[in-house]
Formats: sequence, structure tokens, C-alpha cells
Amino acid sequence: MSDAWNALKAHAWLLGLLGFFVLFLIYVLFYAIGGSTWTTATPNLCVVHNDCYCENAPTRMSTGLVNQPGNTWSGLGPVVLGMIILGVLSYARPTGDNPMSRPTFYSWMYAALVVFLGPGSMAFHGSMTAIGGWLDQFSMSLFVTFVLLYDIFRFTKWDLLANGKTYFIIAFVIINVVLGVPLLIGNYTDMGMFGTLAFGIPAGVAILLQLIIGGVTVFSNGSVWGVRRGKSSPGGQEWWWLVAAFLSFMIGFGIWLFSNTGGPLCDPNSGLQGHVFWHILAMGFTPFFLFFFLRSERRT
Repeated sequence: MSDAWNALKAHAWLLGLLGFFVLFLIYVLFYAIGGSTWTTATPNLCVVHNDCYCENAPTRMSTGLVNQPGNTWSGLGPVVLGMIILGVLSYARPTGDNPMSRPTFYSWMYAALVVFLGPGSMAFHGSMTAIGGWLDQFSMSLFVTFVLLYDIFRFTKWDLLANGKTYFIIAFVIINVVLGVPLLIGNYTDMGMFGTLAFGIPAGVAILLQLIIGGVTVFSNGSVWGVRRGKSSPGGQEWWWLVAAFLSFMIGFGIWLFSNTGGPLCDPNSGLQGHVFWHILAMGFTPFFLFFFLRSERRT
């Protein structure tokens, strides 16, 4: 059994692929249980308000397996990039004590959460249901809170504590239970502000922290709180990963903003939706580039 497990770990991307297919089968199962229609489920509030990211501009639930094909299948972007991260980890040569440089609890969890961004998004755009919307937002919440906690634990060196991993898991679970409830409420009621705040606040803090860490370490000869970025000097090659992550997020967000329902770039019947670029750039390449940035960290 141990030999089989070690062989599987050596090809970690297979675990990501297996996990994705399990989630997708669950999605199909819910569709089948619903009587081959999503109309029996509680519709997402975007359906009620006719504001569902442009594609098909649905005002009612579809009887098909997928409501928004373009927006749904583009969710495969994070899945593919997450499995590439798993592939990189499978053949990585450890560098120092950085957990992201080799297969560890932290690196595997990071890659798994990137993969999960895909099914979460697909559940929403495919079903247009309230529960689908919750899975979409919750998958993003899981990823954002992981990055936030990972930065905190690495820079405070709490991950070096004897029970550091246990503390991380406890904090991660508690935070996401606290955030998951208002996200759920926001998807089933018109009090959508709950969901916006539950995701927006930790996301904003995580982005701000990443930028602060980047700026402070650059202006302090690459070292702050015992952590160094870059191989040699401030602004080394590794910093471009953070720049690339930020640009991919902003470009994806900009396209999404102008191609949303009623926006100047919105064409409900187009085969190429603007929201597709949000999935590929902001939900796919942003965490992909961020992974390589995190791998560049070296403790002093």
C-alpha cells in the first residue's frame, strides 16, 4: 500500500485529476437527482435580477446540464493550471525549507484549492442555482484565506512550531466556517452584502498583505521578518511572478467589468464571453504565478 501511495505522490497531478472528476460526478449526480432539470432547485439571485454575467442572460433556469457553456467550461482553466502546479511539485527538487518548493502539506493544499476553483465556478455557471453560487464564492474564499494564513504563518514563523500545521488547520477551518455562513445567507436571500463582505474583506486583506510584503522586502534589501525574496538582489527574477500575478488579475477583472450584463462588451449570444477571461486569468493564471512567487521565498 505504501509503495502505491508513494508512486501516486510522485505523480501528484493524478490526484488533482481524480479529485476534479469526483467533484464533476457529484455535479452530474445532483443534476440527475433534480429530475434532469435545475428548475427544481432554488435559483441564484442573479437569475432573479437578470444579472448573470452576460452569457444567455438567463431569466429562468435552463433544463439543460449547463446553463452557460462558455462561462462553465472556462472553469477548466484553474483545473489545468492547478494540476500543472501538482506536476511541478511531483518533480521538484527541494530548495531550503520553503514548503512550496517540494510536496508538502502546504504546497499540496495550495494546488488542491486552485483546482477546486474550477468546479466551484462550474457549479455556479452550469446550474445557476443558489447552492452553485455558494460553491463558487466558497471556493474563492478557501483559496484567499489559505494564502492569507500561509503568509502570516511563514512570516511569524508559526509554521515552525511543533504543532504549527495543526494550528494552521484549526485557524483555516474556523475562518472558513465563519465566512461560509454569511456566504450561504447571501446566496439565498437578498442580503447579498453578507456574501460580498465575507469574500471581499479577506480577499482585500490578502492582496494588500502580498503587496506590503513585496514592497517592504524590496526596500529592505530583500529581507523582512526573517524572510528573503529573490535569489540575489531586490527586484530579482522572482519578483516578476508577483507582477505577473497582479497584472493577470487586473486584466481579468477589467475584462469582466466591461463585459458584465449590460456592459459595453456584453454580447449574450457570443461564443466568447468576457467572463471567460476572468476564469482563465484571475482564477487561473493569478494563483499559478503566485505559486512561483511563493516558491522564491528563502528564510534568512
